[in-house]
Amino acid sequence: AQDKPVSRIRTTERSEFPQLARNGKQNNLDTIKEYLLDSGASTATEIAKETGIQRPNVVMTIKDHPHEIVFVRREGKNVLYGIPTRE
Repeated sequence: AQDKPVSRIRTTERSEFPQLARNGKQNNLDTIKEYLLDSGASTATEIAKETGIQRPNVVMTIKDHPHEIVFVRREGKNVLYGIPTRE
C-alpha cells in the first residue's frame, strides 16, 4: 500500500500519548512539577488528565512530596496544588 500524503494536522492532549509527553524517562514527580510550572495551580484530576498519570498516583506523589508540591487554594470542592515560590 502506498502512503497517503498528510491532509490535516490535529492538536492532541498530553494524556493521549503520555509516553511521548514524558519522553518515557521522567518520574511522576518531575512530570507533575513540569506540568504545574507550565500550567499553574491545578487539581489532581487536571494533572492526571493532562499528564497521563493515573489520579491515585498523582495524589500519592503530592502527599509524598509536601515541600515540592503544595496546597495553593480551595475553590469549592476543588483543591488546587502548585509549586512553592521562593522568597
